[in-house]
Amino acid sequence: MVMETTYYNAIAARYNFVIPDVYREMESRGWFNKAHYLWLHEAEWLPLDKIIHYEFADYHKLGFVPFAFNGAGDLWCWWPEATRDSATPVVCCPHDEEYGEFHAPNFLGFLYHQVLMYSVVGGFDVDEEEEAREWLRIWHKSFVEFFPHSWSETIASIANKPLITHEFGRGLYSAGFIQESEYNELVKRHLAFPKLNEKFRWMI
Repeated sequence: MVMETTYYNAIAARYNFVIPDVYREMESRGWFNKAHYLWLHEAEWLPLDKIIHYEFADYHKLGFVPFAFNGAGDLWCWWPEATRDSATPVVCCPHDEEYGEFHAPNFLGFLYHQVLMYSVVGGFDVDEEEEAREWLRIWHKSFVEFFPHSWSETIASIANKPLITHEFGRGLYSAGFIQESEYNELVKRHLAFPKLNEKFRWMI
C-alpha cells in the first residue's frame, strides 16, 4: 500500500492528475498487474511504474495520462484538460495518426465500451463463442458493483444472445452477439457525452 501511494503521488506530480478512486480500487485487487490480471478487449494495462515513466515522442502533445494500449499499439489515456463536472474522459491516441478520438466519458465508461466492442459482430472468431460468453460473464461479475444497473443488465443479456456470424472472406468468418446497429444504439444510450467520437490533434 505504501508503494502504491508513492506511485500515485509520482503520477500526480508528473501529470498534475489524480488517478480516479475506481481505478485505484481495481488496481488494489490486482486486476491491472500479474496478481489477478483482468483481461479486457483491446486493453493491455500499463503498470503504475510504467505510467509514471512513460516516454512520449517529441511530436506528441503534453497532457495525456496513459493507462493502457490496444493491439495496434495505440494508447488509451485520460485527458485531464478535457475534464468536465469532475469526469475525466478517456481518449484513444493512435501511434501512427496525428488525430486522437474521444472514446468514453470516464474510466468506467471506457470499461463498458470495451465490453460492447467485444460483443459486436467482428469482436471475436467463430470458434471462440464459448470463451466469449465466459468473458462476458466474468466482466459482468467483476464490474457489477461499479457499473450502473442498466450496464450490468445489458452485459448479462448480451451473454445469452444467439451467436451472429459474418463472412468477410471466402471461408473466413467473424462473430459477435450484437449487430453494429445495436452496438451504436447502446453507445448512444449509455455513453453519450458532448465530445463522444470527436477528433482532436494530439501530435505536433
